[in-house]
Amino acid sequence: MNSELAWLKQSSNTVVISSEHFHSRLKSVEEVKALADLLSPYASKVSVVVYLRRQDKVAVSLFSTRCKETNSSLQILPEASSNVDSYYDYYALLERWSEVFGEEALVIRRFEGPRRGANALLLDFCDAAGLPSDVRYQYPEMFNRGLPGQAQYGLVWFNRIFSVQSGYHIWLKRQLSEYLVACFDGPQLLPARSDAESFLRRYNAGNRRVAERFLSNEQLFSTDFSGYPFSSEPRFNVDEVKQKVLEFCVSKQKNLCVPPLSRDGMLLLAYRVYYDSAPTIKRLIDSVFAR
Repeated sequence: MNSELAWLKQSSNTVVISSEHFHSRLKSVEEVKALADLLSPYASKVSVVVYLRRQDKVAVSLFSTRCKETNSSLQILPEASSNVDSYYDYYALLERWSEVFGEEALVIRRFEGPRRGANALLLDFCDAAGLPSDVRYQYPEMFNRGLPGQAQYGLVWFNRIFSVQSGYHIWLKRQLSEYLVACFDGPQLLPARSDAESFLRRYNAGNRRVAERFLSNEQLFSTDFSGYPFSSEPRFNVDEVKQKVLEFCVSKQKNLCVPPLSRDGMLLLAYRVYYDSAPTIKRLIDSVFAR
């Protein structure tokens, strides 16, 4: 990184370094200062652009991400803990960065979800970072799209069946995610409205401190929870989702000479889907493993 920054210093006036891990991994003033020490030989001025999103909405988004990983629980909003509360404590976040770079270096933006117009968020970032507006930027394709609730449910259910996952399971789950997105279309899983309101209340005091110190008492987030349902129960046929997961796994097995998923694991998957017709599914799976 030092060599790249040294090269950029000779050819560029402005360098943008972006990482979501600046928020989650730099948990102390000392760690933020280590970053400042790394940058100091190459930058005469540092601006810290931070986007803050209402905590309940961040948790909902993280749930979708973790469904693609190893999450095996349908609980969307995390329980209170020191790690969780530290992650959502925006006042502590801004305080440690302002202590190192100075309060005047902070450029605070609110992230309220998709904005009107293509690339509106990136254009807002260019403005916040002081990048020229008269340049034709090349905007990247959006890859990290949200999952419909059926896909989230199917991935969680897959993770419950195959709790110990090899590299093949990870590859298979990525394919399963794409398959379920192609099969289903609909809203993501959401917590009940009362749960979302209760979750945000845990961070209201810190949010007020952010508004008072950094935003001249301007309200940090809206208090609109109308986008949440009254119940967190899935509003789709879960058996249909389970059937799609099973059909996908069996179809992948047929194309492999040595099936990486164990026979017992596939049988367990079948029994979870079809309680009454499991013998029929057993014969289907046996035919695959008889090759």
